[in-house]
Formats: sequence, C-alpha cells, structure tokens
Amino acid sequence: GFRLTAAEQGEHALNMRIIVGLDYRSTPSFNGALSHMVLNPYWNVPASIARKDLLPKQQKNPDFFTSGGFKVYSSHSRDAEALDPDTIDWHAIKKGFPYVLRQDPGTHNALGKIKFMFANGFDIYLHDTPSKSLFQKDIRTFSSGCIRLEKPLELAAFLLGGQAVPDKFLAGMESNKTMAVHLPKQLPIYLVYITTWVDKQDQVHFSPDIYGRDLRALQYAGW
Repeated sequence: GFRLTAAEQGEHALNMRIIVGLDYRSTPSFNGALSHMVLNPYWNVPASIARKDLLPKQQKNPDFFTSGGFKVYSSHSRDAEALDPDTIDWHAIKKGFPYVLRQDPGTHNALGKIKFMFANGFDIYLHDTPSKSLFQKDIRTFSSGCIRLEKPLELAAFLLGGQAVPDKFLAGMESNKTMAVHLPKQLPIYLVYITTWVDKQDQVHFSPDIYGRDLRALQYAGW
C-alpha cells in the first residue's frame, strides 16, 4: 500500500504515504527498533548508486557534483581531503567507482532534513526527501531501497511523544548543522510486504505484487 502507519493503544495515530525501493532495488522485509533521528544529514552515497545513477549525470553535466553539493574523496579515511571534481576524467571510469561521494546537507540533499535510524544489516532507514511530487503517484517505487516519508515532521513528533516537534528541534533543523536527536525510548518498527488486507469495515483491499514475492511464494508452494 506504500504507507507508513503508527499505532498506539491499538489505534492508528499516524498515517502517511511513503516511497519504497524500485522493483530491482526492493525494500527488504524485517523488523527493528527506531533509536534516533539525524537532522541535516549527510548522504554517504553507496558505491553502486554512485556508479550506476550519479556518474552518468556527472559525465553529461560536468557541474553536476558541484551544483548538487557532492564532495569527492579518494577513500573513506577520516584524513581524506576533498578532491576537485574538475581535475578528474569522469569519462575514463569504465567500471566500478574509485572514489567516495558524500552529499552535504542542504536543499539538494537526497535525504532532506531528517533521517530516522534503526540498526539493521541492510543499511535501510527512513528519511525526508526534496522530491515531494512523487507522493502523488499511485505506484511509489522510486528509491534505492530506503523509505522516503511524506510527513517526516509528523513522524518526528510522534516519536518524541508530542503533537508537534519542540521549537528546539525546529531550530536544529534550520541551523543546517548535522546533529543527532535520541528518542526517549526505542520504538519497534516493522517493514512488511502485504498485498491484501481487510479494513475495519470488512472490506478487502488488493495491491499489486510489485516485487513478485507473492508469485514466488505461490510457485514454491506448487499452486
């Protein structure tokens, strides 16, 4: 259903649209515990995304990395200094990606102003996004696996136990400084893939099997 729902005392306290992974970069199903938020996050770009998605854009537009707030490093070392993208022959890269990309906080940042963290082995998290128009699509498979949120501030308020986020939280967002905000207590989170469900009026709802998981389960069962 491409939705995030927060439940409290058996009732839905929050509901919003989300964007999930592309069919070939599907969001996995698992559970965890939300522990903290990061305001004005950096985006440490995975090498596969840098190679497949961003490198072609830089090759087409030599100003892409600079205008998008991306820094280029030779390695993940803390001592690594940023390289000048103009000194690199991007067209010479034929396979792999021999650099490290990091996008600074700001209006162009792919993670928006907040990301929501929970430990997992898939490097999946929830986050804001500057691409708001995509929430109007019916089929919302546009990410590389992480989950983009329609109303990140409402989720932040829920996690902090209030109706709205505190003024200090908003001031932290506006500061453009990267900072962590720990939750009063960790809260469970479940990423589930359900294509059929029944609402409170006993109406059955069906969604498309976008990842083909139902089909594979049926084939495995011999149906």
